[in-house]
Amino acid sequence: MATQTPTFDSTADQPRDEARLDFGATINGILAPLASLKLTVVLFALSIAIVLFGTLAQVSMDIWEVIDMYFRVDFSRVLSADFPWIHLEEFFVKIPIQIFFPPAF
Repeated sequence: MATQTPTFDSTADQPRDEARLDFGATINGILAPLASLKLTVVLFALSIAIVLFGTLAQVSMDIWEVIDMYFRVDFSRVLSADFPWIHLEEFFVKIPIQIFFPPAF
């Protein structure tokens, strides 16, 4: 019976562990801003605002027109053959000021 315990060289695994730690630090650096409470509160407030705007717009438009105008993105208009090829404004909602002043009864 052998009473000696085998010893392992821990320096052989060291570069691999450092690479794993560097990768983890990189992922943490990328995901940390996305996990902030401030970003969550701002996005929640913007979602409440867009639902309010969509509700106010239903005074003068049909519900399906409102859904198409405020809540859907037409990806066929994002990319085009003409310059500029990418139209990022399609990702943003254009809210007319008239929805805040509905016609009187």
